[in-house]
Amino acid sequence: MPSEVVGLVLAAGASRRMGPDTNKLCAPVDGKPLLAWAVDAMFEAGVTRVFVVTGFEATKVREVLGDRPCFFVDNPSWSEGMGASIAAGTRKILEDESPRGILVCVGDLPGLEAVWIEALLAEFDRVDSSDCLCVPTYQGRWGHPVLFGRDYFGALTALEGETGGRSILQAHEGQLVRI
Repeated sequence: MPSEVVGLVLAAGASRRMGPDTNKLCAPVDGKPLLAWAVDAMFEAGVTRVFVVTGFEATKVREVLGDRPCFFVDNPSWSEGMGASIAAGTRKILEDESPRGILVCVGDLPGLEAVWIEALLAEFDRVDSSDCLCVPTYQGRWGHPVLFGRDYFGALTALEGETGGRSILQAHEGQLVRI
């Protein structure tokens, strides 16, 4: 029997727009590191296994998450882009796990609340299909995190460079469940 949904948080980027001296994922936002918002929301929503993909300043990123029970995936190809990080994280998850879905989230979502993730998980459970793609939307625009059913794991592991999960959503728009 497959396990639950597994979380995958992307935390490998170089934060170039923040300048050379600031890793935005480690910067405090309302009393905790920016990256911790996504990780904490997943745990609070009941996602029990959360993988964090690191790259740029990996040690610093690990340290800022403290004793949170994350599994870390070091991506040596992090500089290639988001697609490479999603692929690395998905491959690592699939080495030891057989989840029903993978909840992919960027690490820079200050204010992310567990209730929003709970809504995605509830809809994923309701649909109960391996080809389900649950995506939050606001005013017609797709957001994060996105929950990918099992049928898309191969596509996630095949991502490269800057091409992220949006390409999968676009190719399978008929399977989207918008929340």
